[in-house]
Amino acid sequence: MANCGIQCHLKLDKLNIDPKHSGIGIGTRLLNKIERLANKKAFDKLHLKASMNSISFYKSMAYKTIEEARQLLSNGSSMDTVFMEKALN
Repeated sequence: MANCGIQCHLKLDKLNIDPKHSGIGIGTRLLNKIERLANKKAFDKLHLKASMNSISFYKSMAYKTIEEARQLLSNGSSMDTVFMEKALN
């Protein structure tokens, strides 16, 4: 069980599916499994940073947009991202 005080949030760092295998439910199954495990460990919310091309997927999984941002990448370039969250309980 998570020991986080009043609220306990989990951050999902990355969930990438090879484009050759997208659209067949792999991401949905993985995210559902992560959410079930987080729920069992008493996390209240799941947070993530979504790339622009994955926002519709996360919205379809009931994630809400928190904030839009620009992320600096290790190669010096940057990309638009969206911070999202989902209540688990």
